[in-house]
Amino acid sequence: MRKEKEKMANFFDDLKGNLESLGKTISEKAEVIAKKTEEAASVVAKKTEETVEVQKIKSQIRVMERNNDRDLQDIGKMVYERYQKGLEVNTEFMELCEAISERETNIDDCKKQVAKIKGLDVCPSCKSHVEANTVFCPKCGVKIDEDACEEADFEDEFEEEDTSDLE
Repeated sequence: MRKEKEKMANFFDDLKGNLESLGKTISEKAEVIAKKTEEAASVVAKKTEETVEVQKIKSQIRVMERNNDRDLQDIGKMVYERYQKGLEVNTEFMELCEAISERETNIDDCKKQVAKIKGLDVCPSCKSHVEANTVFCPKCGVKIDEDACEEADFEDEFEEEDTSDLE
């Protein structure tokens, strides 16, 4: 029985020693895990800061690009306004101004077609649709002359077009 008690005591001593060493190993591993987690969090924080900084710079770039686009558009408007007023325009821009003018005329014609279909008139000043028989344009306030708003008969224009290539 004594031998059994000694075996049991030895067993428990070994078990105790193993548990103590296991506890040290677990706490050492927990320290390593905590350290690695801290390092990873630091990397993530740095990457987040970099991403935020990059996004700020990209936002500044977009603002500057929009400002450039607006300024370029304004330059184009100034050139076109000179063309409309009959002022001197660089010959390089003349072709573009003529194309814009032609498209504006076509746009006005299309707006008149839409107004006619809807039973409306087109304001001769701002080109917006107004109810038929309106005296003043609700958008720009210009007095609407019935003669100025009368649309051309577009059906005649469509009948005159060459449709042979459509057949």
